Amino acid sequence: MIPVYLAHQVRDMDRYLIDSVGIPSHTLMEVAGRGAAAKLNEIYKSTPITIICGSGNNGGDGYVMARWLHSWRREVRLWQVAPPTTADAILNAQLCLQLNISLTATEPAFATDEIIVDALLGTGQSRPPSGKYLAAIQAINKAQQNGAKVCSVDVPTGIQVDTGSPFGEDYIQPNVTIGFGFMKRGQLSGYHIGRIEMIDIGLSLARNVHSKCDYILENHDVSGWWPVEQPTAAKWNRGHVAIIGGGGATVLAAHAALAAGAGLVSILMPQKNWSSLHGLRPEVILAEEKSLNAKKHDVLILGPGLGTDRIELVVELYNNFPNTIVIDADAITILSKVRPSRSKFTRIFTPHAAEAGRLLEKTPEQVTRDPFTSIKDLQKWGFAILKGPWTKIGVNPIYINPTGDNRLAIAGSGDVLTGLIATFCAKGLPPKHACALATYWHGLAGENLRQNDSATHLLLSLHNTLQQIYPCKNDSSC
Repeated sequence: MIPVYLAHQVRDMDRYLIDSVGIPSHTLMEVAGRGAAAKLNEIYKSTPITIICGSGNNGGDGYVMARWLHSWRREVRLWQVAPPTTADAILNAQLCLQLNISLTATEPAFATDEIIVDALLGTGQSRPPSGKYLAAIQAINKAQQNGAKVCSVDVPTGIQVDTGSPFGEDYIQPNVTIGFGFMKRGQLSGYHIGRIEMIDIGLSLARNVHSKCDYILENHDVSGWWPVEQPTAAKWNRGHVAIIGGGGATVLAAHAALAAGAGLVSILMPQKNWSSLHGLRPEVILAEEKSLNAKKHDVLILGPGLGTDRIELVVELYNNFPNTIVIDADAITILSKVRPSRSKFTRIFTPHAAEAGRLLEKTPEQVTRDPFTSIKDLQKWGFAILKGPWTKIGVNPIYINPTGDNRLAIAGSGDVLTGLIATFCAKGLPPKHACALATYWHGLAGENLRQNDSATHLLLSLHNTLQQIYPCKNDSSC
């Protein structure tokens, strides 16, 4: 797993390398700036580059980038929004002057094919940008609207580094963000920060300074959590998932449960509604709701397509069904209105930002502006994930899912994820591992969709991506 830290933790590691290990601060800046320049040179091949520098060490990184890009014969110039004030930034600004790199203290004219580097504030941001910095943000945004590409150094200007939330209405939304050392929470908020590229500056030498962090999932992590089943297992040993819901949402959840290897899947609903289950595969069991039995149904999915009028049913099951319930969609809406006490049994909530807002009595915008606080607050209801870009899973530590993109923003996508989560729980995984494995695989499948594919295609993509995540060896099922 890839560690994710708060800004002060990364600063402490940086200081440890300087004070305890003895690496000069200007050496760290050189490594960071050269790495960022090389990455920018790799991404953008043949356009003019303007690097906009603030007064601190983020600006210092920009000066180092300018020097290296100049040495590689790139057309580069500097806009010095404020004179450098730190020793390392002053040194590197002077080196740029000695190399006759073009430098201006006033806003330059930007070409439509310009590459603009935001090296204004970085991780040192603690308040809304103002004055010349605010004017620079506005100039960058205008140039970007006219066709320029924007690259931010470490953290986009105007973004709070520990939450990812903008300080105000004016902030940079780069095409690329180049970070240093370790990922920071603010780079993973879900706000648009573009493609993320990280430069290794040796901070792994200082990881012992802080042991507490969050983690980005990697393939080998989630593959290692794949449920181990005995060769002699019968269908009832492979997990029995029950679903109380309705319509196509329930069909998608059922089919996803089958894709994840559930031995048995049952949809429980009034018989008069069975005809609404269009396209249901014949191996899915149909029964009345009263057939729910904790002795045979390992996990219950509650909510997809259920409707928001089944209040009594949802509250009764939420309070009293003794096995795990994966709560989604209409069941979340009902519980957010009724607001019962936390259940003593395992409950897994799977909200997107709007649903999380209902549970937390916030607007969706408030949830997305500070998703790390939101995922922590959701745990008051039960175990929770927060769906969206960089889906957040549980707490202490938070697992962060790197897979998927906006191709998953389609009707039924969440129902598919719910089916996967429920199946992995039914197979015996703890909620955190079940959610992490399901979310990672779901994202992989999403990345293999064409732009306008549907949730039905997503189910097919689960099968197509299985070998990327299923740790099979000499298994004929591979």
